[in-house]
Amino acid sequence: MNKNVVCLFLGIMLVGCNEPTRDKEYYLSHRDELKQKITQCGKNPGELANTPNCINAKDALFKIMMTEGKGPPRF
Repeated sequence: MNKNVVCLFLGIMLVGCNEPTRDKEYYLSHRDELKQKITQCGKNPGELANTPNCINAKDALFKIMMTEGKGPPRF
């Protein structure tokens, strides 16, 4: 296996090791953390878009937008 591929894989694995996985309900209850996670995911979508926390944060944001009947919340 190519050394660069191994390094990339290990780097991606380490990104998710430092934080607990939060569910959608958590982000709905913690809007400040939702804002931070959406911002973080948007800055590096190539590596973070498919991580559980980014997916759950996006789902929470979508639910907020649908239930509050507005566009994206102003953070």
